[in-house]
This record gives sequence, structure tokens and C-alpha cells, in this order.
Amino acid sequence: MTTKNGKDRISVGKVARISLARNDGFFATPAREPHSPLYCVGQDAASNRLVCLESEDNGETWRDHAVSEAVMNPYAIGGRREVTADGWIIGSFTDQTPEGGGKVYFFCIPAARKP
Repeated sequence: MTTKNGKDRISVGKVARISLARNDGFFATPAREPHSPLYCVGQDAASNRLVCLESEDNGETWRDHAVSEAVMNPYAIGGRREVTADGWIIGSFTDQTPEGGGKVYFFCIPAARKP
């Protein structure tokens, strides 16, 4: 994942057994490419991180794709339902603070695994 300021905040393909929590998040896929992977982005059930899962069989099974660094409290995770033409999963979330404020962050995750 790369944030708006261009700083890398996510490791792709280096995570193990993540699961999703809460009800916010989104699915994305390359819509014009049949048999493409389906991606699901949300919050990690075990910690305050954004995670991305990937499915090659329309959601029957999932594997870990990417995970971010810890954030305070990710809220209102949303994004584009279609992977961009150049291969990115893009979205935004609010990182809420204990005082009730927060900042909105934009992110992008490479859809294809890099060798």
C-alpha cells in the first residue's frame, strides 16, 4: 500500500492467515478480465491494520495478499470496486483518534503479486 504522500505502508505477499473484522471494507476485481482474482479489503480481526485477501475461485477460498502497518483505528474503509487499468486496488479510510477526531488516508495496493 502506498499512502497519499507516497510512503509505503503495506507488505504484499508476506503475511499469513489474516481474517477480517467489522462490517466496513470492499471487494474489487478487474471487471473486464474473465477469471480474474477477487480482492477483499478490510480491517484485520486481530489488530488495527488494513488487510487485503485474494480469491481465485469467486470467494470460495481466500489467501492473504497484503497487510498494512498498524493504524490507530481504521474506520469507514471503502474503495473502488474495479481494479484500476494499471493494476491497483484503491480506496480510503479514516484513522480515528481516541479524542474523536481523525485523518482521512488514501491507499493503493498492487493487485498482482510481484515476484
